[in-house]
Amino acid sequence: MVPLFAGLDAWGHGWVVLLAEGRCPMCLFKVATAKTFAEAMTVAVPASIVAVDIPIGLMDRGFRKCNLLAREVCGTLRAVRLASRM
Repeated sequence: MVPLFAGLDAWGHGWVVLLAEGRCPMCLFKVATAKTFAEAMTVAVPASIVAVDIPIGLMDRGFRKCNLLAREVCGTLRAVRLASRM
């Protein structure tokens, strides 16, 4: 049986959930959104591994040094899409 992976990330309207099969290259087979983390985990239930993107150490004001350094490297990019060759 091919392992199933889930990735969860928060966005302005809740959570986005990506499910992928663990073949090489990985095969993305489901994208879903959820309003709450609990709903997102319900979508992710079939996965054997669930990765949740959670920023650690957010500040009340200003920016973390790591964010400022990343912005220097990335410039004005706000989102980057990564894709593998099939």
